[in-house]
Amino acid sequence: MGNDNTAEGNGALQSNTSGTDNTAMGFHALTSNTSGSFNTADGSLTLSSNTSGGGNTAGGYHALSSNTTANNNTADGANALLGNTTGSGNTATGASALQNNITGANNTAIGFDALSVNQTGGGNTAAGVSALANNTTGTQNTAIGLNALVSNTTGNNNIALGQNAGAAVTGSNNIDIGNTGTGFGVSNFIHIGTEGIQTSTFVAGINGFDASAGQPVYILSTGQLGFGPAFSPVSNGKTSKRLNRAIARYEADNAKLKEQLSKQEHKVQELETTVKAVTARLKEQEAKIQAVNEKLERATPLQVAGDNK
Repeated sequence: MGNDNTAEGNGALQSNTSGTDNTAMGFHALTSNTSGSFNTADGSLTLSSNTSGGGNTAGGYHALSSNTTANNNTADGANALLGNTTGSGNTATGASALQNNITGANNTAIGFDALSVNQTGGGNTAAGVSALANNTTGTQNTAIGLNALVSNTTGNNNIALGQNAGAAVTGSNNIDIGNTGTGFGVSNFIHIGTEGIQTSTFVAGINGFDASAGQPVYILSTGQLGFGPAFSPVSNGKTSKRLNRAIARYEADNAKLKEQLSKQEHKVQELETTVKAVTARLKEQEAKIQAVNEKLERATPLQVAGDNK
């Protein structure tokens, strides 16, 4: 019958033969377990199909009820990890979280309906109601926020942060922070913020750093960044040529402006020198006039008349 087991409820641990250190609380909790050990089942039909899986924890109606041989799963909530059979290392917190998972491993789902359709995808993290809710086979995705990556089904290595972040993404290798993404099937894109909502960008560690040896960065009206003559949002030869001509004109005009500025600076310096010289002469004249005025103030009327003869 196995050692150190605790069973409370109709049919709880009724098939156990050699499993040890199990706790079953509720109708048919761990009812099929034979050799699995270190399992905890709290709720009606929790881990009811488990036979040899070990180290599983299930709390809530039907949680992990299909699990047979998988190990080290945690399910907390009604129907959490309901369909899991052999997938191991999963954590599901919330009603219907990872509900349809079958063999997917090392997934983490927190929130109602999070990763609820996932079947074989592994290494996913979903935190938020309906985060990655339609993922089936996609792997290594991270979705944090309400409806984050909600449309993804088979895409891999996506990261979405924020409410509805990456909600339109179905491709792979995308990063969407506060942005729904650009559309179905798009891969290898980064989106931060949403046009029309965020109007200013502040990034530390740029101001004051000399990057004059690098390439100029261009910003399109869509917010897309790029650099160099070859940059073009559209793979189009004519667009690239027009951009090259525009850059050439910009560089030529910039050179002319620099030359004109240099000439103007030279003229300004000459004017400053002239102004300084005139100012010095004016001060000299003022000093002479002041001396004459002081002499007149000290002189008697006769002296003044004598001086005027």
